[in-house]
Amino acid sequence: MGSMFMRRSDRVSLTLPIHASGLDSDGQEFAEAARTAVINRHGGVIVLHRKLVAAQELLIRRTSGANQIEGRFRVLGEIGAQDDGYVYAVALLDAESNFWNIDFPSPAQSGQALARVLVECSHCRRREVAYVNEVELKGYEVFHGIARNCGTCANPTIWTPVHQENAAPQAVVPPPAPESLQPSVTDSEGREKNLFRTRLTGYLRQAGYGEERVVCENASPEGLCFRSKKPYVEGTRVEVAFPYAEGNANIFIPARITSSEKLPSAGLFRHGLEYIRYPN
Repeated sequence: MGSMFMRRSDRVSLTLPIHASGLDSDGQEFAEAARTAVINRHGGVIVLHRKLVAAQELLIRRTSGANQIEGRFRVLGEIGAQDDGYVYAVALLDAESNFWNIDFPSPAQSGQALARVLVECSHCRRREVAYVNEVELKGYEVFHGIARNCGTCANPTIWTPVHQENAAPQAVVPPPAPESLQPSVTDSEGREKNLFRTRLTGYLRQAGYGEERVVCENASPEGLCFRSKKPYVEGTRVEVAFPYAEGNANIFIPARITSSEKLPSAGLFRHGLEYIRYPN
């Protein structure tokens, strides 16, 4: 699991239609429609029907948007299978290419960000991974968008979440407010963290143990406090998307469970987690 926690850019769970061509594992030429499951600055995860082998090259063409960009990728390996095909990790051969037409900041710049979201300018449709501060997150929670400067428009514009391209956009409805909120969370040295109380949902997944949607109570640059039906063991490593909305692109980052408290009256558990930082 070590490589999962050592990333050069954020991983965005986003479905985009693509066209892939090359040679399959039998040496037969193919060209077929496929899709992405995850994208990042340097490659992604794709799903297609053909059996491939590690280290081979593929030509991938984006089939959505005005500019149908082509790029060469190397297959890193097969990582699973789904009903609609085999799942492969791929790496972009041209490290300088912005193949996905998305601006990915370095994770080291996340600093005091409370959340990460993939957003697009409502005017020019430029897309960026945004590291969201407290003021922006308040606007996102209420209006499902943020105001930020657009380098293309050269003006402040409204940025909205990017939707999966295999589904119609869905309205994001905040869940009911939790019955009670933790007044504070402390780190391992007892320092109180700056908390943002929230009604946004998150999504947790743990390798081999499934995934679930959770209600978040508060957030800080260091982590989250959330409610869950599951009792997570302290020290458990997970991936979490915050905020999370079904039908939107979501960004999962590595984290570690730091606390667990049973809530008998609600039949739930309250957990704290801390993000696992990227190396500088």
